[in-house]
Amino acid sequence: MPATIVQTMNGRNVAVLTIWTVRVAVLALAGPSPSWADEWAAPRTREVWSESREYFVRVVPGKGIGETVGFRGAPTGPHAPAELYRRESDRSYRPVWMITLVNPVAPIDLFVTDRGYLVTLDNCTTWATEPSPRSTPRPGT
Repeated sequence: MPATIVQTMNGRNVAVLTIWTVRVAVLALAGPSPSWADEWAAPRTREVWSESREYFVRVVPGKGIGETVGFRGAPTGPHAPAELYRRESDRSYRPVWMITLVNPVAPIDLFVTDRGYLVTLDNCTTWATEPSPRSTPRPGT
C-alpha cells in the first residue's frame, strides 16, 4: 500500500497511510456486496374505495402476461376483471357492474371517484411503456 514517510519530532521515520489508501483497503476488505435487480411484487387482488366510501372496486389479476411488453411467448388468457360495488342504505355493498379491463394482467394503480367512475394507471408489467391513464365510465353512461 502506498504510504507517506513522515519524520517525527524525535527523529523516527513513521509510515502514514493516506486517506485514499485507507478507503481502498476498507472497500477491499468489505468484499462484494449483493446486487439487487429491479423486481416487482406479483400482481394480487386489490380493492380500492372511493373517498366517500360510497363505492369500491375489486380487481383480480388477469392471465394475459403474454400480451405485455417483454413477455412475448408467455401464456395468454383473459384480461383483469373489475367489479364495482356501491354501499346500500343498510350499509352493505351490492354489485353495480363487472367489466373486463384493457389491462392484460393488472393496473399499477387505480382510483374510484365518488360518482362510481374507475381510472386505471398502466399495466403492472409494462409500467411507463404504454399510454396512461385509462378511464372506465360506468356502464350505461
